[in-house]
Amino acid sequence: MSRQVPPRKAILLAAGFGTRMRPLTYDTPKPMMPLWGKPLIGHAIDMLKPWGVQDILVNLHHAPEPTVSYCKEQGSKQCRIQLSFEPEILGTGGALKRAEWFIKDAPFWMLNTDVAADLDPKPLLDAFYKEKALAALWLHPTEGPCTVEMQDDIIVDFASSTPGAKGTYTFCGLQLLSPEIVSYLPSKPFSSVVDAYRAAMQKKHRILGIAVKDAFWADLGSPERYLTAHRDVLAARKRKTSGKRLLPPAQLKLMQNRIPNGVIVTGFAAIGANIKLGRDVALSDSVLWDGCSVKPKSSINNSITGKGTALRGNIEDSTAVLCSTLPKDPILTKALTTLHAEQPARLRSRVSGIAARSTLITLPARGSNRTFERIQTSNSSGILIRYDDAIRAENARYASHAKQLKRHGINVPQVLLDLPAQKATLFEDGGSIALDSIVPTASPQRVTSLYRQTLDQLLKLHGLSRRTTSRMQLEPPFNEKLYKWERDLFVTHFLRGHLRLAESKIRRIQRELAQLSQCLSRAPLVLLHRDMQSSNVLIEGKKLTIIDFQGMRMGPAAYDLASLLCDPYVMLNVNQQANLLEYYLERSAHAESTRDTYHTAAAQRLTQALGAFGRLAATSGTERFANHIQPASTMLLRILDKRDGLPHLKSMLDAYTEPYK
Repeated sequence: MSRQVPPRKAILLAAGFGTRMRPLTYDTPKPMMPLWGKPLIGHAIDMLKPWGVQDILVNLHHAPEPTVSYCKEQGSKQCRIQLSFEPEILGTGGALKRAEWFIKDAPFWMLNTDVAADLDPKPLLDAFYKEKALAALWLHPTEGPCTVEMQDDIIVDFASSTPGAKGTYTFCGLQLLSPEIVSYLPSKPFSSVVDAYRAAMQKKHRILGIAVKDAFWADLGSPERYLTAHRDVLAARKRKTSGKRLLPPAQLKLMQNRIPNGVIVTGFAAIGANIKLGRDVALSDSVLWDGCSVKPKSSINNSITGKGTALRGNIEDSTAVLCSTLPKDPILTKALTTLHAEQPARLRSRVSGIAARSTLITLPARGSNRTFERIQTSNSSGILIRYDDAIRAENARYASHAKQLKRHGINVPQVLLDLPAQKATLFEDGGSIALDSIVPTASPQRVTSLYRQTLDQLLKLHGLSRRTTSRMQLEPPFNEKLYKWERDLFVTHFLRGHLRLAESKIRRIQRELAQLSQCLSRAPLVLLHRDMQSSNVLIEGKKLTIIDFQGMRMGPAAYDLASLLCDPYVMLNVNQQANLLEYYLERSAHAESTRDTYHTAAAQRLTQALGAFGRLAATSGTERFANHIQPASTMLLRILDKRDGLPHLKSMLDAYTEPYK
């Protein structure tokens, strides 16, 4: 094996479902997801051919038909493609054991098909043959989870106890293997190739890790990473660096030519074939798969749209698919039937195959054990919420709260369908434009008008009688226990988790924060929204809708007021805050106590928000909340200029925000 002969065979791992890419992967398997218009498996084949690979085996499991058809088209005399179907998923080790007939007695490549790669294989080949290794794995020193430990190019651990520390790397999904590796696989049907590596390492075999210089790697296993990969490949094309192979100039020009006049593009837009874009459509950092259509004056931002999807309105941080591509779902079926019934009779009589004509848009996670899906039919739209109340019982109360608030003239979504046994509710669609997205470009007069309308709703809520609130199943009222929970959230996820502050400093800040709850506990109790921030206020034309009120409880009115006016999502200026505060106080039955506790409530609320942002920023799928930490810190500093008694907290925030000033 010492003579360096380029491997002629490769195994492409294409069996996985791609759970984090649902619902896109229900009918489009991971290897067929397009990266700048070409399926990922196509990019993998294009990379392997110049390396001398002549035979490729593709393992299949989920939705194999599109991959089979594509591989038939790609096979040629220069590169033969064979298929191995797994009725039951076998894992990377099981797939390798099943392919023993294919690899025989020569080294071979094995590559995951949910990654994008562009690299020179020579460093892997040189190390593999020089060291007479059992395997050489391509590793990345900085990107990804960095869970592989390596010493002198030899892997010593695949599950580091200190991921991200010095000496840790990320496995990039490409490996050069000796056929001897099969003898170290466990006998069970399902296994990982890492099981074989660990068994071989116990027998003193060397498993090499090679950090290839000037290489491009991207993991496309989640919507966020999928979009980032498109952005990075485009940047590589413009810089003419590694990764440019994934976007040939002719392909980029073809996609640019698919964008008609009157469509505005910022960032990037990867446009599939047979796309229909209406006038005044705005596209930003998004991927549209083949056959999509977008209505005039719609906007799509940071989103992925599946094949044949019809879209309208504002689509942001979402994925969209046709309902007809999804597995049969009784909840979705009932929701579609309900929305169909909401349409005028003249339209209902004409509509057939409603699922085929309807679009499901998955909305971003909000960190509350719920999923949100917008369902658009030909002439109606609703929001389907599915929830888990095992951890957060309040999630089951959203529908009953909405009905009560609606009866008392508060602008909340109408309940169209409530399925408590299935833990799902369909609501009227309040629109896709939240208050926080309007403020940056709106005139001061428009901002003032919208906030006054919101405060009017808040005044109605705070003014509900005890008789009314006593009939509602609320969360426990604000008390010392809840205030302490909010403080602990701040300490655990912001001071310790995000800032890694010394414990001595944390204790001093904790002692200061304890005084806030003492002040707030003396204020009169009213019915609170509890999360009254701008992202929970939707604007659709002239209609304003309040959402996310499932956590309602009794507490000081100043808490809701501070949540809205000191919202780090918006950063109202000092004069706006003061004027809106006076607008509320002039109409409130608790004006004096609210004025006295306002800055205290704002400090309490903002520390809670920073704790929540720190937790969500460190959680997979909600990392975007890290963007709100600096604005929240700046807003809290502004409040501490008005509220004495928190010098250690103020000093810490001064130091944290100094680089941003």
